[in-house]
Amino acid sequence: MKRFSLRKENRGASLLAVLVALVFVGAIAAIITSITMVNIRMREVEQAGKKNFYSAEEYMDVVKSAVNTVAAEALEETQEDVYARYKTLKATGGRENVERELKSAYVQNLEKKFGVENGTSTKSGSAIVYKKDANYKASADGRLITEICKSMGESVVAVPSWFQTTATDAKCDLDYEKGMLTLKKIKVTYKNAQDYETTLSADIVIKTPELNVNKADKVPDITKYSLIADEQINVDVTNPVNVRGNVYAGPEGILFDKSGVGTFAGDTIVTRGDICTDAGSTAIVGDGSSKIWAENIKTTGKGTGPVMTINGNAFVANDLLVAGKDSQVTLQGKYYGYNFQDKYTGNYTGTDADIKDNAAYNSAILINAQSGKVDMMGLNYLMLSGRAFIARGNNAKNNDIKLGESVSPRTSQLAILVPMEYVNDNNDNPKFKSSDEQKRYAQSIHMDQVESYLNPGKPLVKYYYVDGGAPQHRYYLNFKDDQSANNFYSEYFSKNQDVYNATAGSYLDNDALVVGSSMLYTLRGNLLYRDVASASLQEKQITINATDWQPTGGFYWDFADSLAKKYKSLQTNLDPSGNGVNSTDVRFASADKSENSMFDVLVDRDVLLSKIPGASGSGIQSKEIAREAASDGTSRRVIYFVKNDGVADPAFVVNESDMMEGLIIATGDVLVNGPHFKGTIISGGTIRFAGGASIQADSVMLTNLIQAHGADLSGVLKNYNVVVGNPTDLGTIDRYTTYDNWKKNEE
Repeated sequence: MKRFSLRKENRGASLLAVLVALVFVGAIAAIITSITMVNIRMREVEQAGKKNFYSAEEYMDVVKSAVNTVAAEALEETQEDVYARYKTLKATGGRENVERELKSAYVQNLEKKFGVENGTSTKSGSAIVYKKDANYKASADGRLITEICKSMGESVVAVPSWFQTTATDAKCDLDYEKGMLTLKKIKVTYKNAQDYETTLSADIVIKTPELNVNKADKVPDITKYSLIADEQINVDVTNPVNVRGNVYAGPEGILFDKSGVGTFAGDTIVTRGDICTDAGSTAIVGDGSSKIWAENIKTTGKGTGPVMTINGNAFVANDLLVAGKDSQVTLQGKYYGYNFQDKYTGNYTGTDADIKDNAAYNSAILINAQSGKVDMMGLNYLMLSGRAFIARGNNAKNNDIKLGESVSPRTSQLAILVPMEYVNDNNDNPKFKSSDEQKRYAQSIHMDQVESYLNPGKPLVKYYYVDGGAPQHRYYLNFKDDQSANNFYSEYFSKNQDVYNATAGSYLDNDALVVGSSMLYTLRGNLLYRDVASASLQEKQITINATDWQPTGGFYWDFADSLAKKYKSLQTNLDPSGNGVNSTDVRFASADKSENSMFDVLVDRDVLLSKIPGASGSGIQSKEIAREAASDGTSRRVIYFVKNDGVADPAFVVNESDMMEGLIIATGDVLVNGPHFKGTIISGGTIRFAGGASIQADSVMLTNLIQAHGADLSGVLKNYNVVVGNPTDLGTIDRYTTYDNWKKNEE
C-alpha cells in the first residue's frame, strides 16, 4: 500500500503566504486610512475652530471699538473742562496738579458714560477715591450697547445675542489716581450653522492718554494741519504729492487735475466743497483711520479713467458721483452718506416734498458715466440716508423725481419712464389715457399692479428739457411714498432683469458695484450690487422703518443731525464737536460756501499786513518774520508773512532751498516748489505743487517755533493766547484701550 506524505509537499504554501500578506497589508491600509480620515476631520475641526475664533474675535473688536467711541467722547469733554481751568490748576499745584485733575476728571466722565453704579470705595491718598467691583450698564439703555448697535448699523438698540455679559457679571474697577477704568468680564460667543461655538472673555482697560499739559495754553489747532487753503488744494502734477497731517480746503475743494497724482493722509481731511478726481488723475485720500469730510466725492472727465481710493471714515453731505468715463473708485473703511434733509429742525412731518424729495439734500451713490466702477469690498459699513433722483435741472417747472435706489446707475431712470403713447397730457398734471392704457403699460413691463405704487392723485410727472435748442418733455411714474418706490424697483428688477442688466451694463464696468458679504448697510433706497459668484447685477430691497427717520426719537434723524452739525463746525472753525451749530443752520446760506472765510477766522488780516513792509502797494510783498536752524542743522526753519491778493499777483513760492520747516501765511495762492516741507501752510487762495512734494505737519516743532517768536506773531493768529486745541489726537485713543485676562471657552 502506497502512502502519501505531505511532509515535504509545499504546494499551496505560496498562496497561504500571499493571503497572509494581503490581510496584513489590508490591515495596514485600513489603519492608515483611518488615521488619514481622523487627521482630515481634526483639520476640519481645527479650521472650523479657527474660523469661529476669528469670528468671535471680530465681535470682541466691535465691543472695543464701541468702548473707544465712548472713551474719545469722555476725553474730549474732559479736555474742555480741565483746560478751561488749566492756568488756575497749574498755578496752585504745577504740572502734577493738572495731570492729577485730568486723570480724575477723565475717569469720572467714563464712569458717567458707562453708567457705573454701586460698588465699594476706599481712600488712596488724601482725596482720591478708588472704587472696586462696581457695576457698569450692559443693558440696552446703556451707552456701551447703544454704541455697539450704532457701529453695526442696527436701527433698534437691543443687546446683541452674541454679547453674553450679564448684568451680574458686568463689573468694573475704577482708579482715579492712576486714571484707569477696567470693564471686566466682557464675554462674546459665536456659533455657526454647524454648531461650532467659540466663547471669548476679556477685560477692557481704558487708561488716560499722555497729555501735553505743559504747553496746552499755547497750542493752536492749526499746528496739526499741514495745509489750510481758503479756496482750493490742487494736485495737477504727475510726480506724486504726499501730504501727511490734517488738511482743509475751501469751497473749491480738493482737486486732482491734469493727470495729477497724490496721497493725503491725516486724522482730519475736510473741505467745504468736493473731493474730485479728473480724467487721468489718481488720488488716495485717507490712511484707514482718517476722518474725511466733503460735500461730494466725485470723478469727472472723458479721457483716461480717473482712479480714486477713499480709505477711512468718510462723511459725505451729498453724493458719491461717478461722472468720469472709465472711473475706478475704491471705498474702504466706513462710508456715511448721511443727509436726507436740508435741516433737522425736529418738526418735519413728511408732507413737505420740496425738502424731503430734493436731490441736493439726499446722499446717494450715482453712476453717471459709462464704464464706471465702484468697488465696495473693503467697506465695513455703508450708510446712505438719501436716494437717487432725476434732478430738476434748470427748468423751474420741474421737481426732482424720486427713484427707488440709493445706489444707482443713470439708466435706472428708464424703469419709470412712461412712453408718450400711454399718456394724456393735461398741462402740468398728466395722467394715463385710461385704465386700459394703464394696464397695457403695466403689461409692457410685466407688472400687474403698478397703480398700487403710485400717487393716486398724481400718478405721473412731466419733465421738461431742451434738446437741440427745442423744448421737449417726457413722463415718469410718481410714487406715493418712499417704500412704494423701493417696492416698485424691486418688482421691476425681478420682472425685467435682462433689460435692466442690459441698460445698466453700458454704465457699469463688469466688476462694478461689488459688495463684500460682511458689509453692514443702512440705506433709504434699494441696494443695486454685483453678485460675485454669478457676476450678475442684483437688487436688495430695503424696507424703511419710518420711525427711525422721523424727528421724534428717530435714531437716524438724530445721527444725521449730529454729523451735519459737526461738518458745519469743521467748515467754519476747524472744530469737530458740532458745538454752537443749530439744527436749523447746518448748511451755508450761500451756495458757493464763501461766507465766513477760514483764512479770516484764523488770521487777523489787518495785523498781518501791518507787519509786511510795502503791503499797502500793488504786487506781491513778503516778510520773513523768523528764521532759525532746522533739524538738519541748516537755517531754514522760518515764519513767513505774505501779501499777494488779486489776480495779477503770482503765487508765493515755497522753496526747500530757502524754507524747509515752519509756518507760511499768505493772503493769496501758494506754490510748493520743493520735495519737502514740514509745518503748516495757510493760504487765502489756492495751494498748488510744482512737482512731487512731501508735506508733513509737525505740531511739536511748530508749537516751539511759534512760542519762540510769540512777540512777532502777536495778534496775527486770532485768539492765539486762548485757543487751546486738543493735546492728544483722539484718533489714536485706541493705543490707550487694551485687553487683559483674555480667555477662550472658559467659564
